[in-house]
Amino acid sequence: MPCTDRVGHLGIFVSGGIVKKEHQEFASNIDLIDVLPPGLYESVMTPKTATWRMRKTWSATGPVRFEPRTSDDVKAIVKPDPESDRRFATVRRVSEINLGLYRTLFQPFVKASVNEQTAAAMKKLSHAELPFEIFSERNPLMQQVAQLAELVRQQRQPAAPTTPSCSGGP
Repeated sequence: MPCTDRVGHLGIFVSGGIVKKEHQEFASNIDLIDVLPPGLYESVMTPKTATWRMRKTWSATGPVRFEPRTSDDVKAIVKPDPESDRRFATVRRVSEINLGLYRTLFQPFVKASVNEQTAAAMKKLSHAELPFEIFSERNPLMQQVAQLAELVRQQRQPAAPTTPSCSGGP
């Protein structure tokens, strides 16, 4: 199935062609899907008949029903495939190798470098906190701005009566 961000969780279980054809039916029946008891279901979509089309129903494909299924039902449909099993085993082995490399090469450095102080520093540097830290009096570079602001406050004078204001009046 081609990768697309428009498929949603439905795309995990079915092919791209089915998603394009049946997605509207799922979206139209989401309220029904929400009230189904927990379990495994097969959605059975019936093609529209001439009578169904004459009703001018909202459904794009025809009537849909959700039939309960068991794991055995799925196993009866999905037959073991040695080629797929080999591919999954390869992916599992690559994942194990990557995990081993991380644990050997990087995890010791991460554990050694992350402590309470680095965690606090990382929090201060987060995108939500950083602007406040940059412009706070705790930043040594901002001390000059604070001094300049105080100098401006001391030399403040009222504006001339003829100076335009933002409110539109004199």
